[in-house]
Amino acid sequence: MADSRDESPRTSLPLSPADEEMIRAVRRLIAEDRIMEAMEAVERMSTRPQLRWIGRRLIAASRQATRLGFAPGDQARTAVATVLADIHRQDRSVPTGDGGPLVIEKPGAEQVVVVFSGNEQAPFAHVVLQSYLRRRPCHAIYVADPRRLFGVGGLPGLGGDLAATARNLRILCDRLGARQRFCFGFSGNGYAAMRHALEIDAEAVLAFSPPTKLNLRRRQVETQPMIRRLHEILPHMAQDLRPLYRARHRLPATTIVYGAASQGDTRYARRMEELPNLRLVPIPGYAEHDSLSVAIVSGRLSGLIDRMLAGRAIDNPDRVDGAP
Repeated sequence: MADSRDESPRTSLPLSPADEEMIRAVRRLIAEDRIMEAMEAVERMSTRPQLRWIGRRLIAASRQATRLGFAPGDQARTAVATVLADIHRQDRSVPTGDGGPLVIEKPGAEQVVVVFSGNEQAPFAHVVLQSYLRRRPCHAIYVADPRRLFGVGGLPGLGGDLAATARNLRILCDRLGARQRFCFGFSGNGYAAMRHALEIDAEAVLAFSPPTKLNLRRRQVETQPMIRRLHEILPHMAQDLRPLYRARHRLPATTIVYGAASQGDTRYARRMEELPNLRLVPIPGYAEHDSLSVAIVSGRLSGLIDRMLAGRAIDNPDRVDGAP
């Protein structure tokens, strides 16, 4: 098992004049509803150009959140500017989706958050989440799934299949001295977070717009490339989370955030709502998939993370007899 560690305390660096001007321009252009120009302004990121796409994603989310009334315009603009500034100031290299897990230790912490992401050059969750987790008394383990197999086909540096990955994640958490484990993910990586939460006995999991059923009918599989890829490579791992959760003796405190106006994401979330220790957080009126970005720009993510860290697994009162 290989991992890269970032153990030393880090300080915030001052923003370059070019980046300060870029952030001011982005905020002004969003306020004037000149969204395309705001996205062009993000292209002027000087110190961390690989993060440009993250800026574009947050700008798009701020527009949605404001239009829906989910966040006041000034709050959404402030959130975008704050995140952009924070990820520029961090005195650490931008993580990538290559290699093994990135471990960021917090001395004395007894909690650890395992963050799942995909195969982006600069994984969104890796970059943005650390802006939040570094302010909390927890370790962080960032893992990537470059094969895009919902985390069930093995992860770099952790193992070639789900069992090995879960076993090595447990070992890594134990080495950190973490008594409580938590999982976080968005979209397909939300499925990975929910699946691994069972395997590593996590206390809680926070998932944004996750698919909760991968063993779909053939016609449905053909319309969804990532699910089709899993069916082609590891068909036996295309599983439904609902019976897996129902069968477990211990259930993590699970929160699913999704757009209430997104038919697909709502369907995936609502089919889980009868499970014990599970909470659904619909975003009113939101019809898109990127519930994570909307939670960021609306100021809701901090509270969701804090609730996750306060969550605790419970004995499953509905467990099927004879289940593991």
